[in-house]
Amino acid sequence: MGYEERTWSLVPTMIDGFSVCMRLQNPLSITFCTNHNHYKECACLVAVHCRLPERQWEDNGQPQRQKAISGSRRLYILTLTPSVTQLSPPSILRIRVHTLPRCTSQMPFPLAPFPVTSADLMTLDARVALPLEMSFMKNVLLCGLNNVVTRAPKFGSADPRAAVFASYVSRMLDVILIHIRVDKHFFTTPMENGLVLTSVFGPACIPDSKGVCDKITRVRDSLKGGFDGKALVGKLGTFADELRALWQGQIAAVNVKALSAKQTDNEVRHATRNVVIYFASQCDPAFLLPFILSHHDRATSKFWPPTTPEGWAALPSLMKVHAGFWDFVPFDATTGAKKP
Repeated sequence: MGYEERTWSLVPTMIDGFSVCMRLQNPLSITFCTNHNHYKECACLVAVHCRLPERQWEDNGQPQRQKAISGSRRLYILTLTPSVTQLSPPSILRIRVHTLPRCTSQMPFPLAPFPVTSADLMTLDARVALPLEMSFMKNVLLCGLNNVVTRAPKFGSADPRAAVFASYVSRMLDVILIHIRVDKHFFTTPMENGLVLTSVFGPACIPDSKGVCDKITRVRDSLKGGFDGKALVGKLGTFADELRALWQGQIAAVNVKALSAKQTDNEVRHATRNVVIYFASQCDPAFLLPFILSHHDRATSKFWPPTTPEGWAALPSLMKVHAGFWDFVPFDATTGAKKP
């Protein structure tokens, strides 16, 4: 029997632990990812609850560290092997990995971008391109957060540019909140053939984002008061890691093979085009296009975002609406050149 391996990014559901629910498929290898900056290494498996009788399971024991990645992250792998060859009916396995808070003053920034491709997504099968498209947009938003963390401490409350910078940050946080809502809309809205993507990818494609959205909203609303750049960095740190972990799990849930078995290239291409239009309709157009272009590193792809000639022609006029914002961005929206 082979193994089905899925990577889960776990968001804390309690102060002292992580929880994840998944549908069990014969032998399953589960990889746990925790942020080592804020939590000690996974200590032990404290609970396994399964509808099947306990005797049908052989527990290989404590999670073992598989390898370290990106310096601050650790991967743990726990393998549960059923002692029977067939599991009928499929059962829900609930695993809780106990972790302990670790006192640290280290902030989660800079947030690492997700892997992408330099290929033109328009030339790829839309089913293959879907998780890459998600990664590109999320990287824009991660870049925005990193950029704010770099620039915010340079502004004192008396700086005449502080109010404009605060407005730029507020609009960026609005886009993050809209993006999260649009993701849920995409995965829960029936496609042309009536299929809902949550039935293909499972609930991991629409992770519970209420907690992180509440934190983002509080940070955004705090900008209406006096501006304090260093305090803003601390506030962004209250949700940044959690947000990235939520997105990482969501991207990992998009199983291209499973999607290809249910949807055609044209069906997915049509659905992604529609959701891009829907996303744009929810945002301020004078902010969205310049923001995306000025927070996308074209060294990663010269093809993304796909922009029509009409879009390029409208860009100078759009940028005039919020002219002061573009002094703070990391890349020139027109040329893509990195700014100091």
